[in-house]
Amino acid sequence: PRLRALGHAGVPTLYHPSTGAVVGGSTDCVAFVDDHFGTPHQLIPQDDTLRQAAQRCEHLLLSFFTFQFYSMLLRQEPEEQETAKRKLICATEQLVQDYQGPFYLGNQFSVADIAMAPYFDRMIVLHHYRNFQVPTNTTSGAQWQEWSNNVLKRPSVAATRRDRARFVEPFNPHAHCYV
Repeated sequence: PRLRALGHAGVPTLYHPSTGAVVGGSTDCVAFVDDHFGTPHQLIPQDDTLRQAAQRCEHLLLSFFTFQFYSMLLRQEPEEQETAKRKLICATEQLVQDYQGPFYLGNQFSVADIAMAPYFDRMIVLHHYRNFQVPTNTTSGAQWQEWSNNVLKRPSVAATRRDRARFVEPFNPHAHCYV
């Protein structure tokens, strides 16, 4: 309730009681923890090349993938859904270009994996409403599947996942354009 009063309902939020800092948004929360608690495993890479790859991933997620995901979900006409499907496949291909496996930046779980985790889960929504799954018969599709599986089975992610059976229903208004 306190975080909702601060305007962060539905957004990952961190409250630090000794400083009073309220940080909202996955990436900002990760940066705050990395900056203030000096964990041995930084989630935002210190290496410039890896940090830039993580930033590209987040940029693609926010600027292209998210739009295509909702475009496919909201479109009612079959031709428009097909166009959105092709664009979403293109978005997944672009996202895996820097994928190193088993996580986005290699062996280290990072902010890129955290940013994508909710979308790996949301793909069940497109499967349910649009009978869509990222094709795994291509190199990029197989990488997408491997990345998704590795992130979702990671204990820290698995412990915070929503019940998949209850995940689909909230998207019903979007899939049927009741919004």
